[in-house]
Amino acid sequence: GIPVKDLLEAVGVRDTAVQVAFKAAGMTVAASEPDYWRVQGIDEMMRPEPILAYRMNDGDIPLWNGAPLRLVNPGEYSPEWVKQVVRIEIRSQPIRNLWAGPNPGGPDPVQITSFVCTPGDGTRLQAGQETELTGVAYDSGIGIGTVEVSLDEGASWEPATMEQPYGKYVWRVWHHRVRPRT
Repeated sequence: GIPVKDLLEAVGVRDTAVQVAFKAAGMTVAASEPDYWRVQGIDEMMRPEPILAYRMNDGDIPLWNGAPLRLVNPGEYSPEWVKQVVRIEIRSQPIRNLWAGPNPGGPDPVQITSFVCTPGDGTRLQAGQETELTGVAYDSGIGIGTVEVSLDEGASWEPATMEQPYGKYVWRVWHHRVRPRT
């Protein structure tokens, strides 16, 4: 893809710009607001990470994944990445549109999230037997430095062992050995 920043710089952005609006192909279900727009703050789109993707896995991006263009904004929840972008507007007045999202002018921050991946959900552990937990954690791109595990509903915490980070928008894998008492 192409960085959105490069595109904006190529066309020129006035000092009065506050938003970049992305229109998707197709229509919404609302008769009063049939067009689907998503807006981002100009500062957010001038970061180096947001791109307009037109290729995926060494081929053209499939329709299902957003062809002809898909906005990809690392650090933001992917449902807010506009698929099938057919129009882009640089706006000095915020767009007023039902489908512009809950926070027009900027992304909803990705909350710090961690999952236990193994053992699988519903697995019964033996009391007194050591078991390794493996999981992943991610955030909005600030970086996961530590994951802590509690077996007593938060009364005490133990640090997990972290695998190396591969980038600020990549899941961080962690491991922790536990010996449940009950």
